[in-house]
Amino acid sequence: MNNKYYRYLESIGKSCFKKYFDLFSDEKIPNKLIIDEMHNKEKYTLNSCRTRTYKARWIIRNIDNAPEDIQEFYNSCRKIR
Repeated sequence: MNNKYYRYLESIGKSCFKKYFDLFSDEKIPNKLIIDEMHNKEKYTLNSCRTRTYKARWIIRNIDNAPEDIQEFYNSCRKIR
């Protein structure tokens, strides 16, 4: 399961995860709003935006089970804000 965290983070991209961390981590914000925001600002494809959003939210929901270096990266994103 640990490999899933690395694959997902690589798929999202660390810079994207950091940039959109506040949106990804706020469960009150619907996926569609995040997807539209990324699609308009970054010019990613809609499919890419969906993938990044779902994978980022999966990492955040399951962070307690993540490898230590993934947790450290997650914590560094939280401190930036």
